[in-house]
Amino acid sequence: MLREANVQLYDSLAAEYFDADVSDHDEIEYKFSLSKASYERLLNLGSVRTERVLKMRNHYFDTRDFRLYSKKARLRFRITNRTDGEVTLKLPSSKVVSSQHPPKIRREITAFASPEELYAMIEGERDIDLPKEIKSKLPVGQKKLLYLGQIKTKRTLLRLPNGLEIEVDKAKILDETIYEIEIEIGAGTNAEAIFDYVTRFLKLNDIENEPTEVSKSKRFFSKILSR
Repeated sequence: MLREANVQLYDSLAAEYFDADVSDHDEIEYKFSLSKASYERLLNLGSVRTERVLKMRNHYFDTRDFRLYSKKARLRFRITNRTDGEVTLKLPSSKVVSSQHPPKIRREITAFASPEELYAMIEGERDIDLPKEIKSKLPVGQKKLLYLGQIKTKRTLLRLPNGLEIEVDKAKILDETIYEIEIEIGAGTNAEAIFDYVTRFLKLNDIENEPTEVSKSKRFFSKILSR
């Protein structure tokens, strides 16, 4: 059920809700869609090592007329393993990576907070307080935000034989469960070399996949808008 939320400008990052550090960087990544069978096969390969498993709940907000979505922006509250919380504003990026297979690039501004504080905002017990670094970039003007819902993700971090770490996700998006690989590319890293290695590794191990630029949040909003 959609619920309006008041948004306040959070000026003092030294106060109780958010940590003082706010991350602002370009997220550079490749994504590969998997079937359920390919997902299970990948997780059970003897040549990969499971580093850790995370359970994440990603909560999304937008205005009643979907102002953020129309501007290709996302406001997300993420709670991981019930112990870590963060608020992220994703925006289009002007950065370009020269590659035969260009990765997807998004600007991410993230502030960290306790899950208890975030749940209080999600459930409407408290106004949504945002750090000024996020609020100043939020393209909604004076419009109120609505809480739209969540995506539940089980993320397995796998180490490939060459040392590369990939994120293998099982995500519940409303009435649909999807499976995919995400690979974050560090600044200055040869993106094409990573793409080539991963595609060869998947092919060698008979892991059927499809490179994609469609994000989980895009799928989520497509479902919300089609209701």
